[in-house]
Amino acid sequence: MAGLRPSEALEAVELVRRIRESGVTVLFIEHLMPVVRALADRVVVMDYGQVIAQGRYDEVAANPRVREAYLGRAS
Repeated sequence: MAGLRPSEALEAVELVRRIRESGVTVLFIEHLMPVVRALADRVVVMDYGQVIAQGRYDEVAANPRVREAYLGRAS
């Protein structure tokens, strides 16, 4: 959804939400964290092809290894 305007991204989130609520499993690869937070029941984070964390969004977002991989080391 990175290439979408904010209004388009909101529409896309609502579309995916409706599809999911109809009983269809949705698998997506997304880098925009607000979108992931809005839609994902389960998150899998990879770094250089290796799974480094999985679980609920809040658990994964708080994981120090995930934060280091995506935000860099604290100075």
